[in-house]
Amino acid sequence: MNRFKRLFVLALTTICLSLLGHTYILYRFFKDGLLFTGPNDGIEQMVPIQMFLYRKWSEGTFFYATDFGLGGDFFTDLSYYFSTNILFIINASFIWLFAQFNALQTNDVMFWMTNALVVSIIKSALIIIVTFLYARYLKLNHVTAMLFAFLFATSPIYYRFTVYWPFFSDVFILLPLLFLSIERYLKSGKIGLFMIVTALTFIN
Repeated sequence: MNRFKRLFVLALTTICLSLLGHTYILYRFFKDGLLFTGPNDGIEQMVPIQMFLYRKWSEGTFFYATDFGLGGDFFTDLSYYFSTNILFIINASFIWLFAQFNALQTNDVMFWMTNALVVSIIKSALIIIVTFLYARYLKLNHVTAMLFAFLFATSPIYYRFTVYWPFFSDVFILLPLLFLSIERYLKSGKIGLFMIVTALTFIN
């Protein structure tokens, strides 16, 4: 029970810190309608690609589409962007699941721009968690480890990546995990986590 309580407190703390890190963005979003998607690549590529992949996957088409240009293997061509992105696949799966019970406007561009903000908050919380665990593994105390994790998750580079090229900001999750796995291997000789993180990095 104590372990469950600690996990709950950690999850709640990271969500609160993530929301704190997005305070200004949320304020501008609700007050001025400021979008959390950048111009050029963000609006012209990232959002349409996500919409296209979600629509095709929802239809049961996972690899080839006749309306992809003159017809082609969209899974391979879009693997640089989102088709092999773990977080996007999980996100799309949850959207599809909720869409079965609620009338989500997945064909609306604004839905995906709003979704980008929600995903960023969740991603930031994950960054704080994995960075906190890495810092604790380095024997930092709880407060210092959490501060270290929060500052890392609120890096301006994170927001820049997330606004323009959201798949790039996944490195903020993978990098602390990689460092943690290396430290774990050097101290205990256990290489399993390193292999998993490396595989996820290549897939992603």
